[in-house]
Amino acid sequence: MGNYFGSKATSGLYQAIISIMPPHETYIETHLGGGAIMKRKPESLKSIGIDKDSRALNEFTCSYPVDLINGCAHEFLRRYDYTGRELIYSDPPYLASTRTSDRNYRFEYTDELHIELLELLKTLPCHIILSGYPSLLTGYIGLVLQEKILLIDSALNARQRDGKETIQPCLKLKE
Repeated sequence: MGNYFGSKATSGLYQAIISIMPPHETYIETHLGGGAIMKRKPESLKSIGIDKDSRALNEFTCSYPVDLINGCAHEFLRRYDYTGRELIYSDPPYLASTRTSDRNYRFEYTDELHIELLELLKTLPCHIILSGYPSLLTGYIGLVLQEKILLIDSALNARQRDGKETIQPCLKLKE
């Protein structure tokens, strides 16, 4: 699924994401999709991939054991019993207002769902890396997390593709 819509494999962004990952025992990837990060990062003691899209989960393969959860990431994250040694990589569908493509995800996110996810992430006692494009919600992310946040914003280095600038995803890390 290297060509999965929103894939970090095709953009090459996976290297930047993996390089900022703090030490952890359990790795949880929400909105797994094609799983470009999960497939390329070093194995953790426990790895969990969550997606609503059963097709994505059925096609997912990895060189190490991964618990695959077909369901809502919000519900899973609310119920999970945290030890503080987890890393969550959350890559929800990008806001429609930030996309340069007319393509849609099989399971879309509204602005309200993005805000709900951000509010939930704020409460979790672990490391969090969140992918998304800069938008009006970007400022809100900083306000919600209210923690030390590392921002890699490659939108400052917009690339030319097919004659138009494209905005690159940004990352935020909650420690």
